[in-house]
Order: sequence, then structure tokens, then C-alpha cells
Amino acid sequence: MGYGDVVPTTGASRVFAAFMVLIGVSLMTLFTANVVTFFIGREETELRRDLHREIIKLRGDVARLIGGEELRIHRDLHEEVRLLRDEVRTLRDALAKVPDA
Repeated sequence: MGYGDVVPTTGASRVFAAFMVLIGVSLMTLFTANVVTFFIGREETELRRDLHREIIKLRGDVARLIGGEELRIHRDLHEEVRLLRDEVRTLRDALAKVPDA
């Protein structure tokens, strides 16, 4: 590559040498990136697992809260329907006692 006794002299050999330098630099960059990704990727994987566990826990909490709220609404609705039935029965009884005009 220009260091030592052998140097590219023709145009084609210089282009080839430049191409080889670019490929060498690219391969070293890819190798370094893969090594860094290996170390950093482990931390990222652990973070993703922690986030996934937290999401599952939160979904369970939300489901429990919604379930409790639905149960309360269901109970309240049944109580209101029972009160309305009693009211209707009372009104029917009152209307039945009223003489025809």
C-alpha cells in the first residue's frame, strides 16, 4: 500500500490498492461495531426483558382494576333495577286502588 519496497505504479494497480484499503477499513469498522454491539446488546436485551415484565405486570394491574370497577357497576345496576321494580310495583298497587272515574 505504498509502504516498503513494492509500490503500485500503474493506474489499475493504484485503483486496486485504494479499493483494498477501503475494504480493509470497512471490514475493521464492521468488526469493531460487532464487538461493541455484543457488549451493549446484552444490556439492551436485559432492559427489554425488564420492560416486558413491567408491561405484563401493569396489564395485570389494569385488568384487576377494571374487573373491580365492573363488579361494582354490576352490583349498583342490579340494586337500581331492584329499586325501580319496587317503585313500579308500588305505583301499580296505588293505581289499582284508585277508583275508575
